[in-house]
Amino acid sequence: VCNIFTLPIIINMNYEYNLLSPIINVLYINIVSLIILPFALFTIAFPFVSSLFDYIVNLFLKLISFTSNINFPLRLPYFSDLYIFIFYLLLILILIGYKRIKYIASTIFLLFIVFLYFFGSYTLRPKIDFLYLNDGEATVLRYMNKVILIDTGDGKNNEVMNFLLSKGIKRINYIIITHDHDDHYGGMDGILQKIKVDYVLVSEYSKLKYDNLIIIKPGDNVKSGCFELCFLAPIQKGYEENDNSIIFVLNVNYKNNVRRILFMGDATTKEESDVIEILKEKYNHIDILKVGHHGSASSTTPDLINKINIDNAVIMVGEKRKKTHPSNDVVLLLKKEDIKIFDTIRFYSISIKITKDELIFNTLKE
Repeated sequence: VCNIFTLPIIINMNYEYNLLSPIINVLYINIVSLIILPFALFTIAFPFVSSLFDYIVNLFLKLISFTSNINFPLRLPYFSDLYIFIFYLLLILILIGYKRIKYIASTIFLLFIVFLYFFGSYTLRPKIDFLYLNDGEATVLRYMNKVILIDTGDGKNNEVMNFLLSKGIKRINYIIITHDHDDHYGGMDGILQKIKVDYVLVSEYSKLKYDNLIIIKPGDNVKSGCFELCFLAPIQKGYEENDNSIIFVLNVNYKNNVRRILFMGDATTKEESDVIEILKEKYNHIDILKVGHHGSASSTTPDLINKINIDNAVIMVGEKRKKTHPSNDVVLLLKKEDIKIFDTIRFYSISIKITKDELIFNTLKE
């Protein structure tokens, strides 16, 4: 009963629940209450058996160590206030309701848990989450059961993995690693341990090695649900790693209305110059620009901003870089063109819902 009642708390803290916990806890309680505690009292009275008591305690510790590695995880999304209300309402009806009410409430309760397990990660509208991390960038694209992850941050504290688990995500269709800097792929190993990943996309100049790797080149397109990724760069190998960044346009086709988001990775002005004319010809209007290189002065030229019609800009700056980024010159350039700026320093993680008629920005302001 205690395990069932604390399920939402355990899920909201750990994002998963070990289905063996009730059995293991009962086993521990019985061993302590029926063996260890009586033997401890016996040892106080007869100290000469203390060595045997130590041996029993050590066996118990080994049992704890062994069982801690046995895990049958139940992974559920974060319990919102509404989910918590439904959960405890059904439990109360099961405990105090009449027989018929108990039966109905128990059935609904099981269906509720099954629904959360299989469909808790679904979104009814396309959603984009630009995450605020310790260092680096990570962007999550979600619609229905489709999930795309762009970069993974530096991996510190498993921030990106925990975000994915909190949404109930058990499978990622594509992970795009824009380039080989640790603040963009450092969280990869942790994610691969917990979540099934269908494909990992890297540029032809990347040295990263993963299972199900796909090498993408300029001109390639990848589709998943309403998301279409149109890759523009790197066109040529750069002298520095930032100039090997994957640049692409994300087309979100929802209810016959297409929204375009331009992802610049950590591209510098040199790589930007390779794609400006292509952008001007094919994508003269961009709904959201994910500003290059955390808003550094080495990216985002006036040529890019002046030639492309951009409505909004997202600047992703990690906690580690907030004293030095973004560049004042880049901010002033964007403001001069009346581009609305959302940066993770002021707004933390930035979540965007896409409807037929508008982009809805949700932020956590300071």
